[in-house]
Amino acid sequence: MDNPRYTGESNNNGLIFLNADGTNLKDLITGGVNGTKVSTIILVNEQAAVNQLVELWWNNGVDDFLIMTTVIPQGSGTDGSPPIALLESAEGIDADNNGNFFFTLSEGEKFKIKMKAAIAGGEAVYATVFAQDF
Repeated sequence: MDNPRYTGESNNNGLIFLNADGTNLKDLITGGVNGTKVSTIILVNEQAAVNQLVELWWNNGVDDFLIMTTVIPQGSGTDGSPPIALLESAEGIDADNNGNFFFTLSEGEKFKIKMKAAIAGGEAVYATVFAQDF
């Protein structure tokens, strides 16, 4: 099988979840015209006293499907502890020949994220995706 050819265009994005966002589903990334390889999704929890449950959803262009729910420990990525690498903690996610996890989105497909409970006032959770369009 041929190696995929990338357009050279990164398809990176980031979201900030605040108290006002509540438990609303937010678009994190949309697959490009020829598809997109999502390499990693990093989650950081600024909350010092709250472990945050976060859901990753996949949208096929019409409907949303829950892929996984995970915990972002309090202070994760802000207090010397590592952030959460979401794809590495998901069951059934593909890995390349080097052991790097990835997920491929077709054109128009999306990854979406939401919190199971609203973020504490004055604090935030950050979601960052690193991806490459084909």
